Amino acid sequence: MPLFTPEKAQTTDQAKQNCVFMNTKDYDDMVAKCQIKPLYVQLNGVVFLAKPLAECPKDKIMLNANQRKHARISLLSNIQVEPYAPQHSDYTDLVQFAIVPRKALPFDSMNSDLLQKEAISQLIHRTVYDQPLTLEFEQQFFDVTAKSQTLQIVTNTTFFKFSVPHPASKNLQLTGDHVESAVVKDSQLMRFVKQTQESMKQKSDGQEQPTDDDNFELDIEFLGVGGCNKQFADIFRRAFVPRLLPPQIVKQYQMQMVRGLVLYGPPGTGKTLIARKIGEILNAKEPKLVSGPEILNAYVGKSEENIRNLFADAEKEYEEKGDDSELHLIIMDELDAICKQRGSRNDSTGTGDSIVNQLLAKMDGVKQINNVLVIGMTNRLDLMDEALLRPGRFEIQVEIHLPDKVGREQIFRIHTKRFVAKNAFDPEISIEELAELTPNYSGAEIQGVVNAALSYAQTRMMNAQAALEGQQVSLKEFRLLKKDFIRALKEVKAGFGKCDDKQIQLIQQMGFLNSAGTTPIIQDIQNYIQTIRNSSIKLGTVLLHSNSSGTGKSSIAAEIAKTCGIEFVKFISAEALVLKAATEMERCNAIVKAFQDAYKVPEALIILDGIEDIIMYTSEGMRFSNQILTTMLPLLKRGQGRLIVIGTTSKFYGMQALDVTKCFYKQIHVDGLDKTLINEIVQEWCESRNIKWEGGKASELQCIIDREIVTIRALLQSLEQAASGCNEVQCSDFGKFFENTW
Repeated sequence: MPLFTPEKAQTTDQAKQNCVFMNTKDYDDMVAKCQIKPLYVQLNGVVFLAKPLAECPKDKIMLNANQRKHARISLLSNIQVEPYAPQHSDYTDLVQFAIVPRKALPFDSMNSDLLQKEAISQLIHRTVYDQPLTLEFEQQFFDVTAKSQTLQIVTNTTFFKFSVPHPASKNLQLTGDHVESAVVKDSQLMRFVKQTQESMKQKSDGQEQPTDDDNFELDIEFLGVGGCNKQFADIFRRAFVPRLLPPQIVKQYQMQMVRGLVLYGPPGTGKTLIARKIGEILNAKEPKLVSGPEILNAYVGKSEENIRNLFADAEKEYEEKGDDSELHLIIMDELDAICKQRGSRNDSTGTGDSIVNQLLAKMDGVKQINNVLVIGMTNRLDLMDEALLRPGRFEIQVEIHLPDKVGREQIFRIHTKRFVAKNAFDPEISIEELAELTPNYSGAEIQGVVNAALSYAQTRMMNAQAALEGQQVSLKEFRLLKKDFIRALKEVKAGFGKCDDKQIQLIQQMGFLNSAGTTPIIQDIQNYIQTIRNSSIKLGTVLLHSNSSGTGKSSIAAEIAKTCGIEFVKFISAEALVLKAATEMERCNAIVKAFQDAYKVPEALIILDGIEDIIMYTSEGMRFSNQILTTMLPLLKRGQGRLIVIGTTSKFYGMQALDVTKCFYKQIHVDGLDKTLINEIVQEWCESRNIKWEGGKASELQCIIDREIVTIRALLQSLEQAASGCNEVQCSDFGKFFENTW
């Protein structure tokens, strides 16, 4: 392969020819050898038209400055020159040019039709990339740059489109039929914008709303997606708007398209649904849907190959069409399954790390493509490798959280509109009321409520017993009633809702008595909770403590859970941890998960019932689980969102020695019963069960008088035993049981 020495073009006429020059003898030898004319030569991978020039020295090749810059050619070193045989696909029917005058013009408009004729005569047989070419028109010089990064060869039938990019236009206007307008093309995305604007205009009684760039929001209920207007607006601003702009504007300002988007949040909030709708809106090719575990393969290298195959079509089209190629959408569910932090796996294969490396290379590698958008979905963003979340990769991370009241109204309307349209929806049903009754419900759970209500309406529509017996059934009118939804709400509970009523009943299994003197304590805690909810304080902690068990601390905490108005309540107790966690690490994970779930809702209440049992504390030898303790204490010091934590302990001094008490800003001592209230407590308990009390006052019993601390648990258990199977309780019988109850 011959070596040539690069030379500068010697004259202006040579520089504006947009070709390279060779010595006539060298030119004839190369044409004779390759049998190609006109001759095209390849320098550093860039193809140019070559012409003979007698003035060019032998073994020299002359290039202008733009050509040397584009092909990265230095005048100080020789370069290999090889002939290039054009392919049929190299010849183009259309070239889009950005035209920039080199200096101020004596005229302010040009006829693009005349420019087309002049450009054809000067550029025929020339190769065009995205590097400037020289064009002379009306005795003025212009730089014209093609908008395709791939090789294009101009023929005498090539149609040119010209545009003048701002701000380099120097007030130049183009007229005629060869002008490329810098306007947004009509597309599915533009139709989506128009539909959104119409929807918002209808909801605002037809009034135009002022645009606020800082508080941009879209109404996407017409898409069948509710409760995500703000999140969808963020996605639109970052991922959609750049794709609405004309290609010349994107190229002029070197705008980079977003290539990765992660949707994360609790299960059932609509992440997969949003990903599908994005594919419809962007008018992309058929999306490639894949789940993270499907990428994995038992054979070495196959998992990485699966990643490469996802991007293969997009890369091939981008090589052929450049920025004119269509958008390719890749939707990856359960992204955390294959994108865990590198080095965190214990396997010896390294497959997990290789998958992350391969995905990084495809999304933000040496060969970057702008025609692909990868949408990942995960419930555990914290497990993903940090490198994937940087700009150029999955740079947009949008949390799809639980819908608020307005969002729940949208979701209910979406799932019930088909019944409303057919007059099968009872007018007594209020969508606003249903939204009020479903706090912390996800979109999937709201759909579950509608389906459960639908099942009641379907059962009422037909005689189920007759159908089971094989009899002919006459269908009644189908109609959804309010009572159907009320019953459905009892069946479908929110995953982030209140704790189970059975759990509270288990704690208060012997009842809760207002006469026990706990009302001031409950009122004090309620006032504290209201202070936290209405202030800038995010974390409030309360400790109910005593030096003996059975004083009613857990029962008070359960009563707070029922009456405080907070919808998300989690009980963490040693009993619950024993059933779900066998090891200390599993206990730690259960505690952390409870707090993480609490951070996902607007406000939450966590009850740590029996802290000493949770950390496995024993006073003998001061033994406890340091792992559980060091997991729990940081969570009690700082929190996300608005969180109330109520702890109970019967080992106050032990918790004080472990610095647990320092984490609770409000501490309330729950003492034994006031002996003067015992008769009132007994009377209230008997009235609640229609049981008659006989034989004197309980407070006068010697066993009551002698006991230093009378606990509510001992009192109620003694009453239950004395009243077992009877309609009345003898004071003496109660005393016998109380003597042996602690």
